[in-house]
Amino acid sequence: MCFNKTFKNLAQQFNYPTVPIVGEYASFFEAVKANEEWMVEGRGEGLIVVSADSINKWKIGAEANSTNIDLINATIEQINKDDFVFGEETKRINDLLTILRKIQVSTVTHTVNPDEEYEIAIKSAMTKFDHHDAFEYEQYVDLIVKETLIDIKVGDEKATQEKHRKKVQKLLNDKFSVKKK
Repeated sequence: MCFNKTFKNLAQQFNYPTVPIVGEYASFFEAVKANEEWMVEGRGEGLIVVSADSINKWKIGAEANSTNIDLINATIEQINKDDFVFGEETKRINDLLTILRKIQVSTVTHTVNPDEEYEIAIKSAMTKFDHHDAFEYEQYVDLIVKETLIDIKVGDEKATQEKHRKKVQKLLNDKFSVKKK
């Protein structure tokens, strides 16, 4: 089952966390062009790209992996050697790769406020453990607290870890309706 507007609306009816849908596009190229600024400026971790047959994460440069830039650079180099390597689509592919490279090398991250950063991290974590009612409350909080540490860097000190846990737990209760039964 792919994420779409109908599924999002259904999930929201049952108070499951969802991410915003940023648009529907005729092609990946159009999606890249439309979201270039958002991605370069690091306004989130990235986007989830859903097509008829796949779901993929498209991460911002600050979340990059080492293989993306190598593939992009190699393909741009191939175009530079043969400006018709992809036939009539070569210019369009080069434009796409240029934008993708710009996104990939950007290390900018933009957080409006710490609560927003926490909310984004919690939403991301909750997509991995989406049936909170299948867990004991404390067990679920522990899972989300641990998972959010992927996106939110806190110190190893016990007091700092406890402060992180309390913030996550408060947001789970207040913003995401996850409460003790």
